[in-house]
Amino acid sequence: MQYIKSRKQGTSIVLTVPAEFNIETNIEYEAKKLPDGTIQFTPVQSYPEIWNDDPAIIAEFNQEIGFQDDGGNYGRENTGY
Repeated sequence: MQYIKSRKQGTSIVLTVPAEFNIETNIEYEAKKLPDGTIQFTPVQSYPEIWNDDPAIIAEFNQEIGFQDDGGNYGRENTGY
């Protein structure tokens, strides 16, 4: 069991996460203080940025699922405004 101390940094209280936990940086967590005093940190579900996917990867995926793009434009794809 490892013990850590809380410390004040500015207007916040900071708890250090031991390196052995192998936590990546820049991961967002939801923090809760439970009725028994336990502090719980839960990773926030992040969703991939689907609008900037590589067109080659999209084409490969479409081929895997049997969807073929005929290359035609339908609707307002090339309106220019």
